[in-house]
Amino acid sequence: MKRFFSLMLVLMLALSITACGSKEKSSGSAAADAKTESNAAEGADSAALTVEEYLKEVESLNDAGTSLMTAAQEANEIMLNPDATTEEMQAAIEAVRATKEGFLAVAAIDNPPADYETAHADLAASCNSVAAVLDEYADVILSGLDENVDEAAFDEAFNAVMVKYEAEFTALANNMAAVQAIGK
Repeated sequence: MKRFFSLMLVLMLALSITACGSKEKSSGSAAADAKTESNAAEGADSAALTVEEYLKEVESLNDAGTSLMTAAQEANEIMLNPDATTEEMQAAIEAVRATKEGFLAVAAIDNPPADYETAHADLAASCNSVAAVLDEYADVILSGLDENVDEAAFDEAFNAVMVKYEAEFTALANNMAAVQAIGK
């Protein structure tokens, strides 16, 4: 049962990423408007996203965090339901895993504005790491559904993935803040 309550930690970490990003949103859009005008005036590379377009994509990480939080909350409810089937639990965990797509979409941006290239490389690496740890997390939780699971091995794997999870979400929040600080 301990492993299922641990989904609450996932909720808290996902909430921290959405809260962190939303604080920066309003000040970032004014800076984005100014930067966009500046880039247009300088004849910026037309293949690169405008600052406004790029920051909108970065802010989509808030939606990805919200989706993760919602999926984890729904999974927690299902896994705590004594009448839930293994198939329902598996589907709920796979829904948590699927939220990685929002992070991968930002990582896939290959044309950030010139002033954002270095910060975006760090952000993209964090997004890819978050996606990888979501996969690992789902795999560990799914392994815990096996009636013959070795509890000690499960606990060790789970604790290891949660350390990674916390570290990767912290890095992601820091890299989001670094991107958003560029336009200030």
